Amino acid sequence: MNYSIREIAKVLGADASALRHDTDEVSYLLTDSRSLTYPEATLFFAIKTKNNDGHRYVSRLHSLGVRNFVVERTEGLPDDANYLKVESVMAALQRLAHYHRSRFSIPVIAVTGSCGKTTVKEWLYQLLSPDCNVVRSPRSYNSQIGVPLSLWDIDDHTDLAIIEAGISRPGEMSALQRMIEPTIGVFTALTDEHGENFESLEAKAAEKAVLFSGCQFVAYCADNAQIANAMSSCEAEKMLWAEVADDAAVHRRGTHLRYSYGGQTSSLNVPLIGVGAVANVMLCVSVMLRLGINAATIAQRVAALSPVSIHTSSPFSRKRPMAAREVALMWSAMAAMPSAFCASANQMTVLASAVRREASAESLSLMLILCCSSNRRLPAKYLMPSTRPLTPAPGWFSKSSIVMIWPLRCAVSASASGCSDRLSRLKKMSVAWGAS
Repeated sequence: MNYSIREIAKVLGADASALRHDTDEVSYLLTDSRSLTYPEATLFFAIKTKNNDGHRYVSRLHSLGVRNFVVERTEGLPDDANYLKVESVMAALQRLAHYHRSRFSIPVIAVTGSCGKTTVKEWLYQLLSPDCNVVRSPRSYNSQIGVPLSLWDIDDHTDLAIIEAGISRPGEMSALQRMIEPTIGVFTALTDEHGENFESLEAKAAEKAVLFSGCQFVAYCADNAQIANAMSSCEAEKMLWAEVADDAAVHRRGTHLRYSYGGQTSSLNVPLIGVGAVANVMLCVSVMLRLGINAATIAQRVAALSPVSIHTSSPFSRKRPMAAREVALMWSAMAAMPSAFCASANQMTVLASAVRREASAESLSLMLILCCSSNRRLPAKYLMPSTRPLTPAPGWFSKSSIVMIWPLRCAVSASASGCSDRLSRLKKMSVAWGAS
Protein backbone atom coordinates (compact mmCIF):
# COMPACT_ATOMS: atom_id res chain seq x y z
CA MET A 1 0.00 0.00 0.00
CA ASN A 2 1.42 3.37 -1.00
CA TYR A 3 1.41 6.72 0.76
CA SER A 4 2.72 9.95 -0.74
CA ILE A 5 5.58 11.54 1.16
CA ARG A 6 3.42 14.65 1.52
CA GLU A 7 0.64 12.68 3.21
CA ILE A 8 3.12 11.09 5.59
CA ALA A 9 4.62 14.48 6.40
CA LYS A 10 1.15 15.74 7.28
CA VAL A 11 0.45 12.72 9.51
CA LEU A 12 3.74 13.22 11.36
CA GLY A 13 3.37 16.98 11.65
CA ALA A 14 6.61 17.50 9.74
CA ASP A 15 7.39 20.47 7.48
CA ALA A 16 6.71 19.46 3.88
CA SER A 17 7.86 22.74 2.32
CA ALA A 18 11.49 21.62 2.11
CA LEU A 19 10.85 18.29 0.38
CA ARG A 20 13.31 17.69 -2.47
CA HIS A 21 11.29 14.88 -4.01
CA ASP A 22 7.71 15.81 -3.19
CA THR A 23 6.14 13.28 -5.57
CA ASP A 24 7.79 10.27 -3.92
CA GLU A 25 5.59 7.43 -2.69
CA VAL A 26 6.37 5.12 0.22
CA SER A 27 5.50 1.43 0.38
CA TYR A 28 8.03 0.13 2.89
CA LEU A 29 9.04 1.19 6.39
CA LEU A 30 12.62 0.50 7.45
CA THR A 31 14.23 0.65 10.90
CA ASP A 32 17.16 -1.74 10.28
CA SER A 33 19.47 -0.65 7.47
CA ARG A 34 20.50 -4.27 6.86
CA SER A 35 16.97 -5.16 5.72
CA LEU A 36 16.81 -2.78 2.77
CA THR A 37 15.12 -4.26 -0.30
CA TYR A 38 13.38 -1.51 -2.35
CA PRO A 39 15.30 1.75 -1.78
CA GLU A 40 13.17 3.95 -4.01
CA ALA A 41 9.95 3.08 -2.11
CA THR A 42 11.43 3.00 1.40
CA LEU A 43 11.02 5.39 4.32
CA PHE A 44 13.83 4.98 6.86
CA PHE A 45 13.21 5.83 10.52
CA ALA A 46 16.49 6.85 12.15
CA ILE A 47 15.59 5.58 15.61
CA LYS A 48 17.93 6.37 18.46
CA THR A 49 18.25 3.80 21.24
CA LYS A 50 20.54 3.31 24.23
CA ASN A 51 22.93 1.26 22.14
CA ASN A 52 22.65 2.72 18.66
CA ASP A 53 21.60 5.71 16.57
CA GLY A 54 19.87 5.29 13.23
CA HIS A 55 21.24 8.61 12.01
CA ARG A 56 24.61 6.87 11.60
CA TYR A 57 23.19 4.85 8.69
CA VAL A 58 21.48 7.61 6.72
CA SER A 59 24.46 8.36 4.48
CA ARG A 60 24.98 4.70 3.61
CA LEU A 61 21.30 4.20 2.83
CA HIS A 62 21.35 7.36 0.72
CA SER A 63 24.21 5.91 -1.33
CA LEU A 64 22.06 2.80 -1.87
CA GLY A 65 19.17 4.83 -3.29
CA VAL A 66 16.98 5.68 -0.28
CA ARG A 67 15.67 9.24 -0.49
CA ASN A 68 13.08 9.43 2.31
CA PHE A 69 14.03 9.65 5.97
CA VAL A 70 12.44 10.46 9.32
CA VAL A 71 15.06 12.09 11.52
CA GLU A 72 15.54 14.18 14.63
CA ARG A 73 18.44 16.18 13.16
CA THR A 74 19.76 16.92 9.66
CA GLU A 75 23.27 18.18 10.34
CA GLY A 76 25.89 16.32 8.31
CA LEU A 77 23.35 14.37 6.22
CA PRO A 78 23.32 14.25 2.38
CA ASP A 79 21.45 17.13 0.74
CA ASP A 80 19.54 15.37 -2.00
CA ALA A 81 16.84 13.69 0.12
CA ASN A 82 13.50 14.18 1.85
CA TYR A 83 13.98 14.64 5.59
CA LEU A 84 10.90 14.62 7.80
CA LYS A 85 12.25 16.19 10.98
CA VAL A 86 10.41 15.27 14.19
CA GLU A 87 11.04 15.45 17.91
CA SER A 88 10.95 11.67 18.37
CA VAL A 89 11.50 9.23 15.52
CA MET A 90 10.05 6.38 17.59
CA ALA A 91 6.87 8.34 18.30
CA ALA A 92 6.64 9.23 14.60
CA LEU A 93 6.84 5.56 13.60
CA GLN A 94 4.06 4.72 16.03
CA ARG A 95 1.93 7.67 14.89
CA LEU A 96 2.15 6.56 11.28
CA ALA A 97 1.30 2.97 12.25
CA HIS A 98 -1.76 4.19 14.16
CA TYR A 99 -2.88 6.26 11.17
CA HIS A 100 -2.49 3.25 8.87
CA ARG A 101 -4.33 0.89 11.25
CA SER A 102 -7.23 3.32 11.68
CA ARG A 103 -8.04 3.11 7.96
CA PHE A 104 -9.22 -0.49 8.24
CA SER A 105 -12.42 -1.73 9.90
CA ILE A 106 -11.36 -5.35 10.33
CA PRO A 107 -11.10 -7.72 13.31
CA VAL A 108 -7.68 -7.39 14.93
CA ILE A 109 -6.58 -10.04 17.43
CA ALA A 110 -3.99 -8.83 19.93
CA VAL A 111 -1.96 -11.47 21.76
CA THR A 112 0.04 -10.74 24.89
CA GLY A 113 1.41 -12.68 27.85
CA SER A 114 4.70 -13.69 29.42
CA CYS A 115 5.09 -16.66 27.10
CA GLY A 116 3.23 -18.39 24.30
CA LYS A 117 2.53 -15.24 22.25
CA THR A 118 4.27 -16.38 19.08
CA THR A 119 2.87 -19.91 19.32
CA VAL A 120 -0.71 -18.71 19.77
CA LYS A 121 -0.30 -16.19 16.96
CA GLU A 122 1.03 -18.83 14.56
CA TRP A 123 -1.60 -21.40 15.52
CA LEU A 124 -4.39 -18.86 15.13
CA TYR A 125 -3.00 -18.16 11.69
CA GLN A 126 -3.06 -21.88 10.83
CA LEU A 127 -6.59 -22.24 12.19
CA LEU A 128 -8.16 -19.12 10.67
CA SER A 129 -6.35 -18.59 7.36
CA PRO A 130 -8.42 -21.22 5.47
CA ASP A 131 -11.43 -18.90 5.83
CA CYS A 132 -9.93 -15.47 5.21
CA ASN A 133 -6.86 -13.45 4.30
CA VAL A 134 -4.91 -13.11 7.56
CA VAL A 135 -1.98 -10.80 8.28
CA ARG A 136 0.14 -11.66 11.31
CA SER A 137 3.18 -10.22 13.05
CA PRO A 138 6.38 -11.47 11.40
CA ARG A 139 8.37 -13.75 13.69
CA SER A 140 8.27 -12.12 17.15
CA TYR A 141 7.70 -8.51 16.14
CA ASN A 142 5.98 -7.49 19.38
CA SER A 143 7.97 -4.49 20.61
CA GLN A 144 7.54 -0.73 20.36
CA ILE A 145 9.25 -1.01 16.97
CA GLY A 146 7.99 -4.44 15.91
CA VAL A 147 4.28 -3.69 16.37
CA PRO A 148 4.26 -0.68 13.97
CA LEU A 149 6.07 -2.73 11.33
CA SER A 150 3.54 -5.55 11.82
CA LEU A 151 0.57 -3.22 11.40
CA TRP A 152 2.05 -1.80 8.20
CA ASP A 153 1.44 -5.18 6.51
CA ILE A 154 -2.34 -4.68 6.70
CA ASP A 155 -3.77 -3.68 3.33
CA ASP A 156 -7.03 -3.57 1.39
CA HIS A 157 -6.97 -7.35 0.93
CA THR A 158 -6.67 -8.12 4.65
CA ASP A 159 -9.70 -9.67 6.35
CA LEU A 160 -8.18 -10.19 9.81
CA ALA A 161 -4.92 -9.34 11.59
CA ILE A 162 -3.13 -11.09 14.45
CA ILE A 163 -0.65 -8.86 16.27
CA GLU A 164 1.72 -9.74 19.12
CA ALA A 165 2.29 -7.22 21.88
CA GLY A 166 5.19 -7.50 24.33
CA ILE A 167 6.34 -5.19 27.10
CA SER A 168 9.32 -4.99 29.44
CA ARG A 169 8.43 -2.06 31.70
CA PRO A 170 5.43 -0.10 33.04
CA GLY A 171 3.81 2.38 30.69
CA GLU A 172 4.69 0.61 27.43
CA MET A 173 1.39 -1.13 26.75
CA SER A 174 -0.68 2.01 26.28
CA ALA A 175 1.35 2.94 23.21
CA LEU A 176 0.86 -0.53 21.73
CA GLN A 177 -2.88 -0.45 22.47
CA ARG A 178 -3.32 2.90 20.71
CA MET A 179 -1.62 1.54 17.61
CA ILE A 180 -3.26 -1.88 17.49
CA GLU A 181 -6.79 -0.93 18.55
CA PRO A 182 -7.63 -4.63 19.02
CA THR A 183 -11.13 -5.99 18.75
CA ILE A 184 -10.22 -9.40 20.19
CA GLY A 185 -7.71 -9.98 22.98
CA VAL A 186 -5.78 -13.06 24.08
CA PHE A 187 -3.84 -13.19 27.38
CA THR A 188 -1.64 -16.29 27.15
CA ALA A 189 0.12 -16.65 30.51
CA LEU A 190 1.74 -14.76 33.36
CA THR A 191 5.22 -15.52 34.70
CA ASP A 192 8.11 -13.48 36.04
CA GLU A 193 9.78 -13.49 32.62
CA HIS A 194 10.87 -9.94 31.68
CA GLY A 195 9.52 -8.90 35.06
CA GLU A 196 12.55 -7.17 36.51
CA ASN A 197 10.99 -3.74 35.93
CA PHE A 198 7.68 -4.57 37.62
CA GLU A 199 7.02 -4.44 41.34
CA SER A 200 4.98 -7.64 41.30
CA LEU A 201 3.19 -10.11 39.06
CA GLU A 202 -0.02 -8.24 39.83
CA ALA A 203 1.52 -5.01 38.50
CA LYS A 204 2.73 -6.81 35.41
CA ALA A 205 -0.70 -8.35 34.79
CA ALA A 206 -2.38 -4.96 35.17
CA GLU A 207 0.00 -3.41 32.62
CA LYS A 208 -0.67 -6.19 30.11
CA ALA A 209 -4.42 -5.84 30.62
CA VAL A 210 -4.20 -2.28 29.29
CA LEU A 211 -3.97 -3.82 25.81
CA PHE A 212 -7.57 -5.01 25.99
CA SER A 213 -9.16 -1.61 26.47
CA GLY A 214 -11.87 -1.33 23.83
CA CYS A 215 -11.87 -5.02 22.93
CA GLN A 216 -15.17 -6.72 22.18
CA PHE A 217 -13.94 -10.10 23.40
CA VAL A 218 -11.01 -11.47 25.43
CA ALA A 219 -9.77 -14.98 26.20
CA TYR A 220 -7.65 -16.01 29.18
CA CYS A 221 -7.21 -18.59 31.94
CA ALA A 222 -9.71 -18.28 34.78
CA ASP A 223 -7.49 -20.31 37.11
CA ASN A 224 -4.76 -17.66 37.23
CA ALA A 225 -5.69 -15.29 40.05
CA GLN A 226 -3.43 -12.43 38.92
CA ILE A 227 -4.77 -12.50 35.37
CA ALA A 228 -8.37 -12.81 36.55
CA ASN A 229 -7.97 -9.83 38.90
CA ALA A 230 -6.31 -7.72 36.20
CA MET A 231 -9.11 -8.53 33.76
CA SER A 232 -11.95 -7.99 36.23
CA SER A 233 -12.48 -4.39 35.13
CA CYS A 234 -12.37 -5.23 31.42
CA GLU A 235 -15.80 -4.61 29.88
CA ALA A 236 -15.31 -6.99 26.97
CA GLU A 237 -17.07 -10.34 26.69
CA LYS A 238 -14.86 -12.88 28.46
CA MET A 239 -14.13 -16.37 27.18
CA LEU A 240 -12.48 -18.34 29.96
CA TRP A 241 -10.64 -21.65 29.93
CA ALA A 242 -9.84 -23.58 33.07
CA GLU A 243 -9.05 -26.82 34.80
CA VAL A 244 -10.62 -25.78 38.09
CA ALA A 245 -13.01 -22.84 37.63
CA ASP A 246 -16.61 -23.91 36.98
CA ASP A 247 -17.71 -20.85 35.01
CA ALA A 248 -15.25 -21.37 32.12
CA ALA A 249 -16.49 -22.12 28.61
CA VAL A 250 -13.53 -24.41 27.86
CA HIS A 251 -12.30 -27.05 30.31
CA ARG A 252 -9.27 -29.29 30.17
CA ARG A 253 -8.40 -32.69 31.56
CA GLY A 254 -4.94 -33.57 30.39
CA THR A 255 -5.04 -33.23 26.60
CA HIS A 256 -8.81 -33.59 26.43
CA LEU A 257 -10.84 -30.39 25.96
CA ARG A 258 -14.54 -29.96 26.58
CA TYR A 259 -16.34 -26.75 25.68
CA SER A 260 -19.77 -25.19 25.61
CA TYR A 261 -20.41 -21.85 23.93
CA GLY A 262 -22.99 -20.25 21.66
CA GLY A 263 -25.15 -23.33 21.52
CA GLN A 264 -22.21 -25.61 20.70
CA THR A 265 -21.17 -28.32 23.14
CA SER A 266 -18.38 -30.62 22.09
CA SER A 267 -14.98 -32.03 22.98
CA LEU A 268 -11.69 -32.84 21.30
CA ASN A 269 -8.23 -34.22 22.01
CA VAL A 270 -5.15 -32.06 21.53
CA PRO A 271 -2.52 -33.90 19.45
CA LEU A 272 0.36 -32.05 21.10
CA ILE A 273 2.53 -32.79 24.13
CA GLY A 274 3.13 -30.27 26.86
CA VAL A 275 1.15 -28.28 29.39
CA GLY A 276 1.92 -25.03 27.57
CA ALA A 277 0.88 -26.43 24.21
CA VAL A 278 -2.53 -27.54 25.48
CA ALA A 279 -3.14 -24.19 27.16
CA ASN A 280 -2.29 -22.38 23.94
CA VAL A 281 -4.69 -24.59 21.97
CA MET A 282 -7.45 -23.79 24.46
CA LEU A 283 -6.98 -20.08 23.81
CA CYS A 284 -7.12 -20.69 20.06
CA VAL A 285 -10.28 -22.76 20.41
CA SER A 286 -11.84 -19.94 22.45
CA VAL A 287 -11.21 -17.47 19.63
CA MET A 288 -12.56 -19.89 17.02
CA LEU A 289 -15.76 -20.36 19.02
CA ARG A 290 -16.22 -16.60 19.32
CA LEU A 291 -15.77 -16.24 15.56
CA GLY A 292 -18.56 -18.76 14.98
CA ILE A 293 -16.53 -21.68 13.64
CA ASN A 294 -18.37 -24.97 14.06
CA ALA A 295 -17.24 -27.88 16.22
CA ALA A 296 -16.39 -30.21 13.33
CA THR A 297 -14.14 -27.62 11.72
CA ILE A 298 -12.47 -26.82 15.03
CA ALA A 299 -11.68 -30.49 15.65
CA GLN A 300 -10.38 -31.01 12.12
CA ARG A 301 -8.08 -27.99 12.15
CA VAL A 302 -6.77 -28.55 15.68
CA ALA A 303 -5.86 -32.11 14.70
CA ALA A 304 -3.82 -30.71 11.80
CA LEU A 305 -1.87 -28.12 13.82
CA SER A 306 1.85 -28.01 13.10
CA PRO A 307 4.40 -27.31 15.86
CA VAL A 308 5.79 -23.80 15.86
CA SER A 309 9.55 -23.48 15.63
CA ILE A 310 10.92 -21.96 18.83
CA HIS A 311 13.65 -20.24 16.80
CA THR A 312 13.27 -17.73 14.01
CA SER A 313 16.69 -18.31 12.47
CA SER A 314 19.26 -19.32 15.06
CA PRO A 315 19.43 -20.11 18.77
CA PHE A 316 20.58 -16.55 19.46
CA SER A 317 17.47 -15.07 17.84
CA ARG A 318 15.17 -16.54 20.46
CA LYS A 319 13.41 -13.84 22.48
CA ARG A 320 11.05 -15.94 24.56
CA PRO A 321 12.42 -18.56 26.95
CA MET A 322 10.73 -21.94 27.07
CA ALA A 323 8.55 -22.56 30.10
CA ALA A 324 10.12 -24.86 32.67
CA ARG A 325 7.26 -27.32 32.43
CA GLU A 326 7.66 -27.55 28.64
CA VAL A 327 11.34 -28.30 28.98
CA ALA A 328 10.72 -30.92 31.65
CA LEU A 329 8.11 -32.65 29.52
CA MET A 330 10.39 -32.53 26.51
CA TRP A 331 13.21 -34.18 28.40
CA SER A 332 10.95 -36.75 29.96
CA ALA A 333 9.99 -37.78 26.44
CA MET A 334 13.58 -37.82 25.23
CA ALA A 335 14.69 -39.83 28.25
CA ALA A 336 18.27 -38.62 28.08
CA MET A 337 20.69 -37.45 30.74
CA PRO A 338 23.07 -34.67 29.67
CA SER A 339 26.11 -36.45 31.05
CA ALA A 340 25.33 -39.59 29.06
CA PHE A 341 25.74 -37.97 25.64
CA CYS A 342 28.93 -38.55 23.74
CA ALA A 343 29.18 -37.30 20.16
CA SER A 344 30.95 -39.51 17.65
CA ALA A 345 32.63 -38.53 14.38
CA ASN A 346 29.61 -39.49 12.30
CA GLN A 347 26.86 -38.46 14.67
CA MET A 348 25.70 -35.02 15.70
CA THR A 349 23.60 -34.78 18.81
CA VAL A 350 21.66 -31.78 19.90
CA LEU A 351 21.19 -31.50 23.60
CA ALA A 352 18.44 -29.09 24.59
CA SER A 353 17.71 -28.19 28.18
CA ALA A 354 16.84 -24.85 29.68
CA VAL A 355 17.53 -22.23 32.26
CA ARG A 356 16.85 -18.59 32.68
CA ARG A 357 20.09 -16.75 33.15
CA GLU A 358 18.78 -14.16 35.54
CA ALA A 359 15.56 -15.47 37.05
CA SER A 360 13.55 -18.28 38.54
CA ALA A 361 12.75 -21.86 37.65
CA GLU A 362 9.28 -20.75 36.61
CA SER A 363 10.70 -19.37 33.40
CA LEU A 364 13.67 -21.13 31.86
CA SER A 365 15.46 -20.21 28.67
CA LEU A 366 16.88 -22.57 26.14
CA MET A 367 20.31 -24.16 26.51
CA LEU A 368 21.73 -25.74 23.41
CA ILE A 369 24.80 -27.86 23.09
CA LEU A 370 25.52 -28.74 19.50
CA CYS A 371 28.39 -31.21 19.23
CA CYS A 372 29.77 -32.80 16.11
CA SER A 373 32.97 -34.45 14.90
CA SER A 374 34.25 -35.06 18.39
CA ASN A 375 34.94 -38.31 20.17
CA ARG A 376 35.26 -36.68 23.56
CA ARG A 377 32.52 -36.70 26.12
CA LEU A 378 31.35 -33.22 27.04
CA PRO A 379 33.30 -32.20 30.16
CA ALA A 380 31.16 -32.39 33.27
CA LYS A 381 32.20 -28.90 34.36
CA TYR A 382 30.10 -27.47 31.56
CA LEU A 383 26.99 -29.08 32.98
CA MET A 384 27.29 -27.74 36.53
CA PRO A 385 24.84 -25.11 37.79
CA SER A 386 26.00 -21.55 37.30
CA THR A 387 24.68 -18.02 37.50
CA ARG A 388 26.33 -16.83 34.28
CA PRO A 389 26.97 -18.19 30.81
CA LEU A 390 29.87 -20.59 30.48
CA THR A 391 32.40 -20.44 27.65
CA PRO A 392 34.07 -23.71 26.60
CA ALA A 393 37.82 -23.73 26.88
CA PRO A 394 39.73 -23.82 23.56
CA GLY A 395 40.75 -27.23 22.34
CA TRP A 396 37.91 -29.31 23.69
CA PHE A 397 36.16 -29.57 20.35
CA SER A 398 37.13 -29.81 16.72
CA LYS A 399 36.76 -26.93 14.29
CA SER A 400 33.41 -28.19 13.07
CA SER A 401 31.93 -28.36 16.53
CA ILE A 402 29.44 -25.76 17.67
CA VAL A 403 28.96 -25.35 21.39
CA MET A 404 26.55 -22.95 23.05
CA ILE A 405 25.99 -23.33 26.76
CA TRP A 406 23.74 -21.53 29.18
CA PRO A 407 23.85 -22.32 32.91
CA LEU A 408 21.80 -25.24 34.06
CA ARG A 409 19.44 -24.92 37.01
CA CYS A 410 17.36 -27.99 36.57
CA ALA A 411 18.06 -31.47 35.28
CA VAL A 412 15.64 -34.18 34.29
CA SER A 413 16.85 -37.59 35.40
CA ALA A 414 16.29 -40.34 32.90
CA SER A 415 18.06 -43.14 31.17
CA ALA A 416 20.04 -42.51 28.00
CA SER A 417 19.61 -46.08 26.79
CA GLY A 418 17.44 -46.89 23.81
CA CYS A 419 17.15 -43.33 22.53
CA SER A 420 18.60 -43.62 19.01
CA ASP A 421 15.28 -42.58 17.47
CA ARG A 422 15.25 -39.49 19.66
CA LEU A 423 18.80 -38.67 18.62
CA SER A 424 17.71 -38.92 15.02
CA ARG A 425 14.95 -36.38 15.65
CA LEU A 426 17.42 -34.14 17.45
CA LYS A 427 19.77 -34.34 14.49
CA LYS A 428 17.00 -33.07 12.24
CA MET A 429 16.45 -30.23 14.68
CA SER A 430 20.13 -29.33 14.48
CA VAL A 431 19.94 -29.13 10.70
CA ALA A 432 16.95 -26.80 11.01
CA TRP A 433 19.04 -24.58 13.30
CA GLY A 434 21.80 -24.38 10.70
CA ALA A 435 24.37 -26.61 12.38
CA SER A 436 26.76 -28.58 10.19
